[in-house]
Amino acid sequence: ITEAEASRDVHPEPPALPKALTPWMQRAAARTPAPPAAPKLSPQEAHEFTLKTRADWIAKGTCPPSMVSVSQAQELLHRGMVTADQLRKCGIVS
Repeated sequence: ITEAEASRDVHPEPPALPKALTPWMQRAAARTPAPPAAPKLSPQEAHEFTLKTRADWIAKGTCPPSMVSVSQAQELLHRGMVTADQLRKCGIVS
């Protein structure tokens, strides 16, 4: 042990991290903080957003049939967000 302690003058303590990692960590620490997260949606707001998104995709004809459940299709029809013809074109049964 005394021999190892004496050799520390010649061989200093090795760094804790690889040399290439140290500058990366310094840059990461100097970065600005992340922007605040978007506000959380209430369950009703999330449902409305989902229906609007589905209606937009159906109107474009890009919505796969497996993405819209029967109850969602019926609700979209009831609200007048899509037509029965648009649903048929996407292969969605209501």
